[in-house]
Amino acid sequence: MASKLPFDTFIEVVWDDAVSNDGWVSVDEDATPERVVSRGWLIKRTDTYLVLAGAVYERHGNTVGSTQTIPIGMIVSERELKVTNARSKLRHKLHPEPSAEEVHREQGKG
Repeated sequence: MASKLPFDTFIEVVWDDAVSNDGWVSVDEDATPERVVSRGWLIKRTDTYLVLAGAVYERHGNTVGSTQTIPIGMIVSERELKVTNARSKLRHKLHPEPSAEEVHREQGKG
């Protein structure tokens, strides 16, 4: 039997990342923030940031890898994704609720 993972919330976060340039640019050039989508286990949430982990060491619940700290003020949206265990192995499948556009595209296959 597969053991329970130490973290049980897997989320998708859409956020705006800062953009920088280390070369010479015109002051008229508009460098807008980049939209980023991140997914991972929610490890920590505070009033100012949240921490996601891409990997959790199953036998040592407080050991994680591929962490990402995202300031709350940069977050555009977030949603929880459903994670299921398949055949008692830790092979995870993501099952987000499809958007109306995705349902329409899937039905019409294009």
